[in-house]
Amino acid sequence: MALQSSGNKSNVPSKGPREDLIHKVELCKSLPELPNDPKLLEVSSIGLDALSEVTFNKLMYINKQELFMETHLGIFVDLVDKSVFEKNKDGNEIDETDAYLLEDEVDEAKQNRNKFGHNISVPWMRKAEYIGGDYNRHGASLKHKAHRLVEKKVVDDEQYLNIENRIEAIEKTFEDIHIQIEKHPLHNDVYAVEEMDIFPDFENWKIPFVHVTFERNPFNENEKELYEELTNSSMLRGNIDANNLQYCEFLVPKENDLPKVRNDIEKCRKNTPFDASNYDCLKEYSWVIKTKDDGMDQKEYFLSERDGKVYYNEMDMSVNLKYRANKTKDGKDVKRRKKGYKLMLTDPSNDEQEMMYNRDNELLNPYSKDDQEEVEDESN
Repeated sequence: MALQSSGNKSNVPSKGPREDLIHKVELCKSLPELPNDPKLLEVSSIGLDALSEVTFNKLMYINKQELFMETHLGIFVDLVDKSVFEKNKDGNEIDETDAYLLEDEVDEAKQNRNKFGHNISVPWMRKAEYIGGDYNRHGASLKHKAHRLVEKKVVDDEQYLNIENRIEAIEKTFEDIHIQIEKHPLHNDVYAVEEMDIFPDFENWKIPFVHVTFERNPFNENEKELYEELTNSSMLRGNIDANNLQYCEFLVPKENDLPKVRNDIEKCRKNTPFDASNYDCLKEYSWVIKTKDDGMDQKEYFLSERDGKVYYNEMDMSVNLKYRANKTKDGKDVKRRKKGYKLMLTDPSNDEQEMMYNRDNELLNPYSKDDQEEVEDESN
């Protein structure tokens, strides 16, 4: 067959649906887009009966959509017919065909058994392991520790897939409170002597606490008698050397001024420039600082007892101190020159007062900070 080209416009195919396609369009979306952003409206309670018996299948997890919208408007609109969500009073069970359609199409247990041999981690240097039926015959499992942690996390997440499991878990926490624990779960020689309620330290929560770890004991053998007293009166002072490197100075009061410093701390007495206390720089350290916002692996708390009650507080910062030797360019140790300081107790500055106010507000209103950050993100 030969093709003939002609300039006649009548031979040009007209625009319209083509009938020579193998597959025709069966489904198309003709609905308009949402004109406005979705809002949350308050509706009357329909109870948990309509939600607690939902059976999840794969289609629900695959076709998951996230919807970001503003908080509810606080307007009650009676647009929901609660009778639709009520249980069938006749007690008729769901139709067998509908129950079958709601189930998963694939038997997970059978599929996992078939894929078990394909999900085994085998070292590449043991080629015989690929052929062997039991990969674990030479000793311990070769599965990486990180894989086991991920599998454990997945199992824990699957425990609360439906609302029934969540309600049972919440109710179980109220039941577990009444169970008396007399022995330690891991150490057999540890017993419970007394049970005490633990409260947040509302009085001292505004003060940031620091967990300081020394590489070795900063005090000498002849200072063991005053060890506790010197520790309670000591100070840490940051400084910068000639090479623009940061280091930390460990300051302790002189022995003659120790009773005065202890009295000032106990009575919260403020000093004047003419009434400052004399401190000596005992040692110098290089330090590594980690705060709870940038670097601490997990939050740290500590307990304190006052007036027969136990309070817990949060560690705001972790500081590791390593002894900083004074050496020459040749690597020889040089005796450090003694340094003296005059320190005085003063009232907190305006910035410190604002910081303490914010910490108190975080304890009393824990969600206000998150709400404020969301508002700032929306404004940006």
